[in-house]
Amino acid sequence: MAETDVKITYETIYEIFRSEKVRDELQKLDPNFIEDVKKYLWEKNSILKSQIGKKSIFSSTEVQKTIKQIENIKKILKELQEKREAKIIKLAIFNSRTGYEIKELSRMLEKEKDFFNDLVKLLKNNQNSLFGAIDEDIVKPKGLKKKVKSESKKVGFKEDVQEFVGADLQVYGPYKTNDTAELPIKIAELLIKKDKATEK
Repeated sequence: MAETDVKITYETIYEIFRSEKVRDELQKLDPNFIEDVKKYLWEKNSILKSQIGKKSIFSSTEVQKTIKQIENIKKILKELQEKREAKIIKLAIFNSRTGYEIKELSRMLEKEKDFFNDLVKLLKNNQNSLFGAIDEDIVKPKGLKKKVKSESKKVGFKEDVQEFVGADLQVYGPYKTNDTAELPIKIAELLIKKDKATEK
């Protein structure tokens, strides 16, 4: 592989990192960035092997220089990844909370898009499972019995009925002939049975 085939250089890698570091928004990378970096590091390792194989008074200095450069490149790439990762996490949090479209999505590499989408799903699931449960508890706290709505029946009175106390200890009436009322089903049925009211 000739060096001219490699699109990336140490300077371009550093410039990409510097731009990512000083700007708040996620920077766009070439879709082939990862592959180009792999080719570049492959080239550097080939140069290193060649230098190690040489026997000259300059070979030791050249080897140390190349090793140092490879170490620096790897350090820069690690910091670049961490910087981009932090930005993507912030974008995922924002998207999961607001649902707004993320314009920086087009600036991500394919693996970064996968990471972003997986993170958004995880965050949404977490929000639903955590705060969804809180909402449910606000409506129906655990440990409290659900209030059962008593069944009722609407009746019309055929005659006057004086005030009375039902089995539920509630006071009902008085009612006059032709009055209508919504009563608990047991009371309504008792009044109908005694021919004091009819079902409406």
